[in-house]
Amino acid sequence: MKPVSILLTLFLISLFPADLDGTQSVRDKSKLIAKRPHIERIEVKGNESFTTDKIKSKLSCKEDGFWQSLRLKGRNRLTKAKLHNDQAMLDYFYRSEGFIDADIKVDFHGNLQERTAVVTVDIDEGVRYRIADVTISGDLGRFQWKVYHESKKLRVGDWLNLSLIDVIRRRIKTIFANNGYPYASIIVTLTRESVLGSVDIDIRISQGNLVVFGTVLIDSNQFIAPAVSQRIFKKEIAFKEGEVYSRDKLITSQQRLLRTNLFSYIALRPPKYMSHEDSLMPDFRVTGVARTPKYVNLSTGAGQDPALDLVWDLAASVGNRNIGGSGRKVMFESSASFAEVDNIVRLIRAGIEFGYVEPYLFGIRMPLITRLRFEPGLKAVIQDYSIETIALQVTAVREFSLATKLSISGSYERIRVYNAANPEEEETSTNGKLVLQLDRDSRPLDAKFNPSSGSLTEYRLESVGGLLGGDDNFLKLLFNWAKYNRFLGNSVFASRLRCGWVDELTGEDVVPSRDRFFLGGAFTIRGFEENSIFPVDNLGIEGGTTIGLLNLEIRAPLFWQFWGSLFFDSGFNTLGLVPINQFRYSGGAGIQFTSPVGPIRLDYGRRIAVNDTDPGGRFHLSILYAF
Repeated sequence: MKPVSILLTLFLISLFPADLDGTQSVRDKSKLIAKRPHIERIEVKGNESFTTDKIKSKLSCKEDGFWQSLRLKGRNRLTKAKLHNDQAMLDYFYRSEGFIDADIKVDFHGNLQERTAVVTVDIDEGVRYRIADVTISGDLGRFQWKVYHESKKLRVGDWLNLSLIDVIRRRIKTIFANNGYPYASIIVTLTRESVLGSVDIDIRISQGNLVVFGTVLIDSNQFIAPAVSQRIFKKEIAFKEGEVYSRDKLITSQQRLLRTNLFSYIALRPPKYMSHEDSLMPDFRVTGVARTPKYVNLSTGAGQDPALDLVWDLAASVGNRNIGGSGRKVMFESSASFAEVDNIVRLIRAGIEFGYVEPYLFGIRMPLITRLRFEPGLKAVIQDYSIETIALQVTAVREFSLATKLSISGSYERIRVYNAANPEEEETSTNGKLVLQLDRDSRPLDAKFNPSSGSLTEYRLESVGGLLGGDDNFLKLLFNWAKYNRFLGNSVFASRLRCGWVDELTGEDVVPSRDRFFLGGAFTIRGFEENSIFPVDNLGIEGGTTIGLLNLEIRAPLFWQFWGSLFFDSGFNTLGLVPINQFRYSGGAGIQFTSPVGPIRLDYGRRIAVNDTDPGGRFHLSILYAF
């Protein structure tokens, strides 16, 4: 071969080196993946301990399935992000199942012209290890029981799980960090016996020096907006100078400051560089961005209403969220809601409201919220009459933690009922109401609309009339509990239990219809018309005095921003005792689009024909999940 031909051949090989060993060149593969090729198939090799289907279920790369065959979903395509995700996911999976030396390679090859790709997963599992022994040594101090409690999750005989070990190590670190030892050292050592497939785990702990909080430094030059009173920081920061360091108190302080609604961003950080002495009593500097106090808001969009599937809200408000830098708030708002009722779109609710917030009642961290609201006479959605309302409400809120708060509310309402089909229901009444409510919300702060963990518990006691005076006198109790759990991968199992009871204080009083219970519709028992489940007493007044509701729902991601759900709803709404023949049941399915303002859902509920329930079903279009 001539020298020129040799040089040309070497140059071509340098451009396409894959031609020598039968694999595709890096350059060609880069071109191919940039075109997001269709995934033709997925090949898995070397998996001896897990089935191929099990491995494929862990991948974000998917082969086309049922929905693609019906052309109801786009073809599955390959991207760099999916490859990186699948590599990380399989590494995590194998190292969580005892294969700490597993060698996994996720790759692909394909046809550039046809824009198709074959994803390959090559697995060298190596030795699978079981836990033979767990020992804890070092300076545990008074935290011995808590450390042993965490380490119990590493059980002798279980497969070695590196991910679990890391979680336990971080939890032990948190125990010490919340009790004054943020520099505690937790070292985990693994001693392996590859022939036996066993491993000994040693957790060695060194507490380090005790740390206390230093001074909180508030530099007004760090804020890009008008100043905020230092009194606010003193009230919202959960620690004082000289207190034993706690990581939880530091996080709680930042969350409290954000929840004042005065900042769009806030941070408490120690100096980057500290001497050894300073590190034992670090100062914390507050930095952030304060929000502009005065504001004007105009808003419109779909909303929810207890009596309807979906409503359209309009609102305009002006206010000041930080009067004189004190954290006091004042607001004036006008609002209106429209909905389709009896095949006619009409105004169902309107009102003007004035509000004022005193953030630190009696100098303690307990906001006092005052509202004065007027709603002009409009035809009620459920009852056959019009209602005009003017109300003054004062509420004090005491927050015990980021998840738990107690509120006490007192209000006076003047309600005029007119244009009633039943003339006996027409009246003008004035009522005093006292409400005591305890809430515990452990749902993630960033996932209130679509939680996958945590719970929401509400206890509510309402006393109308009585010592407060008024034309109506009754007592009302409500309990609501909702729980959210991960279910089969990324799915969520959600459940809710709601109970309620209302009764007059004396035999001469009557609980008005507007304060009774109604069931049926998008937020209670789907498949029934909105608020169509209710009894009628011997005076012709609609609504129940005893209520029970159970909802069970499985929510799962489908594709892009769409989720699907299966649900079962049941409940009763009676006067007095609960006869078994008053229960109503339904089941169905729904689809949700996760928009920035919350899930927009379309549910179809099918009534179960028991207890004289007519068979059939109903679609419900609404915003946010039912619970």
